[in-house]
Amino acid sequence: MEYRWVKDYKDLKKQINYLNWNLNRSTLELKRGEVGEIRSVNFENKNRLEELQQDIAKITSEIKRLKRDKQEMVRLIDTFEGVDNKIIKLKYIDGMTLEDVAQEIGYSISYVRKRNTEINKIIKFFDKKEMSKNS
Repeated sequence: MEYRWVKDYKDLKKQINYLNWNLNRSTLELKRGEVGEIRSVNFENKNRLEELQQDIAKITSEIKRLKRDKQEMVRLIDTFEGVDNKIIKLKYIDGMTLEDVAQEIGYSISYVRKRNTEINKIIKFFDKKEMSKNS
């Protein structure tokens, strides 16, 4: 079972990675144009360089916004304290099995399963509360 917030978090990471790749590609293209590899007196090339500068500004702004959103989700996860926080991060964010989580944090698998069940109850409660608020 994957919670909506876990999917949202993973989607944010993917979007940030893609935008970083796009930013790097656009920045390299702009640099090539500025040093003359694609620069000419041609009006079309000048327009392309201006477009790239605008694209880079938009991409940078979007990356900053997505990183703020991602950080907000991490703050939400961090409202869980201690071992619960570790279980959530390792299980739902890093995608580890409960067995691997137990080994990583040094607790028995039965204890980690019990805590995970309690965490799921809390998350389901807040999900239902959020859904009823949005209805």
